[in-house]
Amino acid sequence: MKNTLKTIGYISIIPLLIGLFFFDNIKGYYRFKELCKQESQLVVTKKLERDVGWQLDLGKPTSQFSALVIASLPYVRFVRFRNSSDNQIYDMYYVGKTNRVPEIPLDPRNRNGWEHDYENRPANFVNKVTYQWNDFNEALQNELRTNRYGEQIIDLRTKKVVVSLTNIGYALFDRNHTFLDAPSGNTCDWYNVKWRNQNILSVF
Repeated sequence: MKNTLKTIGYISIIPLLIGLFFFDNIKGYYRFKELCKQESQLVVTKKLERDVGWQLDLGKPTSQFSALVIASLPYVRFVRFRNSSDNQIYDMYYVGKTNRVPEIPLDPRNRNGWEHDYENRPANFVNKVTYQWNDFNEALQNELRTNRYGEQIIDLRTKKVVVSLTNIGYALFDRNHTFLDAPSGNTCDWYNVKWRNQNILSVF
């Protein structure tokens, strides 16, 4: 009987030990869920003007694809960017004969004939840009493996953020301690590509 009770005691303590071992992970996950509820999904302080020039951060060379995604927006006149392939600054224009689809595609290159719809021209600085599109990603201090990331649109005339779209990311486990560096990332449930695209377009 004593051996049976002892065995039961050992077995019952195992879940407790596991819970204690993963306590920080579990606590961090519920904290992540709280942050998702608290975080403003979309903040708009000012409606955007249509048919004006935009730019990516000219201090950071970027891929042509990044400019292509923004140039595909139906209300963007052109996108100024520093091309990572040659470090030169270009203005990308939509020159297609058809109207741009009013959504942000995952990849504009999926549409047949896309290469004829966009044109890179050496930047003409006489043409001013109004907005700058920034991506951001920052670790949240005093939070376990949690980061805030998303997009910001800055009005270059005032240097103020006029639109921000934010998401929260949380890694349940430290990848350095997982089998084969397996990821365990989580993001807020409301954040998805369709929601993001519709809301960015709504600010025009």
